Amino acid sequence: MIQSLLAISFLALSLPFLASLLKAADIPLHEQELSIQQFFTFLQDDVKNATSFKLKDAGKILELNLVGGSTTTLEKYGNLIRRRVNGTGHEVYLRNIASLRFEPAAYGFSIFVTMEDGETFEKTIIWYDEE
Repeated sequence: MIQSLLAISFLALSLPFLASLLKAADIPLHEQELSIQQFFTFLQDDVKNATSFKLKDAGKILELNLVGGSTTTLEKYGNLIRRRVNGTGHEVYLRNIASLRFEPAAYGFSIFVTMEDGETFEKTIIWYDEE
């Protein structure tokens, strides 16, 4: 009985310290960086399945012509990046963005994404012509 009382009192005294230790060991999740990397991966997969690409509306819209004859567009929609196939659908690729811009590059195009918190991400997608 005394041993049980000592164990309970030890736990009661150590719990406040445990909470402060867990708060001190707060590890950032880097959720935003993971989301943007996943977006870039999805975009590269779309480009691999495309026969041609076109930048429209002064670099605000990316249009990809896919192998099966369908057309995919990526554009800013509110604070989202959405993907549409043949002008229909609404697949969200990324949330909480402030701006999206596509620019032609020497061997493909560059994409610039600015998040709502001001952080900017850039990626150049290489376009491989089959000759």
